[in-house]
Amino acid sequence: MKLNYLINMIECNPIFKIFLLLVCLGLFGFGVWNIMNYLNFKNKALETKGIILGYHSKRKGHQGTFGNPIVHAPAFSYKPINSMDSVKIQIHKHRKNKKYKIGQLVTVYYNPNKTKTALLNDSFNWSLYIGFIVVAIIGFYIVLKSRP
Repeated sequence: MKLNYLINMIECNPIFKIFLLLVCLGLFGFGVWNIMNYLNFKNKALETKGIILGYHSKRKGHQGTFGNPIVHAPAFSYKPINSMDSVKIQIHKHRKNKKYKIGQLVTVYYNPNKTKTALLNDSFNWSLYIGFIVVAIIGFYIVLKSRP
């Protein structure tokens, strides 16, 4: 029922159809671009071992909003191959639970030219970017299903 309403709205308003196509194209491009950047980084990155130093914890959402839980982002240190200095990194991806124990050895992928650019094995949010692509494909389907 709601899908038919949306399709009728698109059929009646060609400007809305163009707008929806542009939004879908942007979502699709954003998802694909981020996935390709991650795969490119991982392909060129070197792998080494690092150690979890601790966590940065904060409240998710704004003060006063309902259910703003505390979330945590790991900080880790690793020593690049052929280097004597260790590099400390703070991940910006926060989670509800602490996945690693402090002092735990983890796999680190880093850019040998920019040692401050490093990721843990699970730092990339696949579901977010695949979600953008799926929403864009559904939007394309809705627009294409409507009559000109």
